[in-house]
Amino acid sequence: MVKVVYCPASGCVLIEESLSGAGNPMRHIVFERDAITSNWTVHYLELPRRQTPFDETVVGHVLSIANGKVYVETDGLYYAFPIGEHLARTLEFMVG
Repeated sequence: MVKVVYCPASGCVLIEESLSGAGNPMRHIVFERDAITSNWTVHYLELPRRQTPFDETVVGHVLSIANGKVYVETDGLYYAFPIGEHLARTLEFMVG
Protein backbone atom coordinates (compact mmCIF):
# COMPACT_ATOMS: atom_id res chain seq x y z
CA MET A 1 0.00 0.00 0.00
CA VAL A 2 1.21 3.50 -0.82
CA LYS A 3 -0.04 6.74 0.73
CA VAL A 4 0.85 10.12 -0.79
CA VAL A 5 0.60 13.31 1.28
CA TYR A 6 0.96 16.67 -0.51
CA CYS A 7 1.38 20.18 0.95
CA PRO A 8 0.26 22.76 -1.63
CA ALA A 9 1.79 25.68 0.29
CA SER A 10 5.35 24.31 0.16
CA GLY A 11 5.07 21.81 -2.69
CA CYS A 12 6.40 19.02 -0.43
CA VAL A 13 5.34 15.45 -1.05
CA LEU A 14 5.58 12.60 1.45
CA ILE A 15 5.25 9.00 0.31
CA GLU A 16 4.50 6.35 2.92
CA GLU A 17 5.05 2.89 1.53
CA SER A 18 4.00 -0.27 3.33
CA LEU A 19 6.56 -3.02 2.80
CA SER A 20 6.03 -6.71 3.33
CA GLY A 21 8.31 -8.94 5.36
CA ALA A 22 10.21 -8.67 8.60
CA GLY A 23 11.90 -5.55 9.87
CA ASN A 24 10.72 -2.02 9.22
CA PRO A 25 7.34 -2.42 7.47
CA MET A 26 7.06 1.27 6.51
CA ARG A 27 9.24 3.50 4.37
CA HIS A 28 8.87 7.29 4.34
CA ILE A 29 10.21 9.36 1.45
CA VAL A 30 10.00 13.16 1.32
CA PHE A 31 10.35 15.25 -1.84
CA GLU A 32 11.06 18.95 -1.20
CA ARG A 33 11.14 21.58 -3.95
CA ASP A 34 13.39 24.61 -3.61
CA ALA A 35 11.22 27.71 -4.12
CA ILE A 36 13.99 29.64 -5.89
CA THR A 37 15.59 27.06 -8.18
CA SER A 38 12.67 24.58 -8.44
CA ASN A 39 15.19 21.77 -7.84
CA TRP A 40 13.96 18.75 -5.91
CA THR A 41 15.63 17.12 -2.90
CA VAL A 42 14.74 13.62 -1.72
CA HIS A 43 15.00 12.48 1.91
CA TYR A 44 14.41 9.06 3.41
CA LEU A 45 13.06 9.33 6.95
CA GLU A 46 13.22 7.18 10.06
CA LEU A 47 10.24 8.42 12.05
CA PRO A 48 10.10 7.50 15.76
CA ARG A 49 8.39 4.23 16.53
CA ARG A 50 6.68 2.91 19.63
CA GLN A 51 6.45 -0.64 20.97
CA THR A 52 3.00 -2.30 21.04
CA PRO A 53 1.84 -4.92 23.54
CA PHE A 54 2.17 -7.48 20.71
CA ASP A 55 5.92 -6.80 20.39
CA GLU A 56 5.52 -4.82 17.17
CA THR A 57 6.78 -1.32 16.48
CA VAL A 58 4.59 1.26 14.79
CA VAL A 59 5.07 4.83 13.57
CA GLY A 60 1.51 6.04 13.95
CA HIS A 61 -0.83 7.69 11.48
CA VAL A 62 0.89 10.26 9.24
CA LEU A 63 -1.45 13.25 8.92
CA SER A 64 0.45 15.83 6.87
CA ILE A 65 3.73 17.46 5.95
CA ALA A 66 4.35 21.21 6.20
CA ASN A 67 6.91 23.74 7.46
CA GLY A 68 9.72 21.18 7.35
CA LYS A 69 7.89 18.76 9.66
CA VAL A 70 5.93 15.53 9.40
CA TYR A 71 2.78 15.52 11.53
CA VAL A 72 1.82 12.18 13.09
CA GLU A 73 -0.97 10.98 15.39
CA THR A 74 -0.17 8.12 17.77
CA ASP A 75 -2.57 6.90 20.48
CA GLY A 76 -4.57 10.13 20.37
CA LEU A 77 -1.47 12.36 20.73
CA TYR A 78 -0.16 14.60 17.94
CA TYR A 79 3.52 15.05 17.12
CA ALA A 80 5.50 17.26 14.72
CA PHE A 81 8.79 15.61 13.72
CA PRO A 82 11.34 17.90 12.01
CA ILE A 83 12.48 16.32 8.74
CA GLY A 84 16.14 17.27 9.27
CA GLU A 85 16.27 15.47 12.62
CA HIS A 86 14.87 12.18 11.30
CA LEU A 87 16.87 11.46 8.17
CA ALA A 88 17.61 7.78 7.53
CA ARG A 89 21.26 6.85 7.98
CA THR A 90 21.08 3.66 5.94
CA LEU A 91 18.65 2.15 3.45
CA GLU A 92 18.83 -1.48 4.44
CA PHE A 93 16.61 -4.13 2.89
CA MET A 94 16.62 -7.87 2.45
CA VAL A 95 16.37 -9.66 -0.88
CA GLY A 96 14.81 -13.05 -0.82
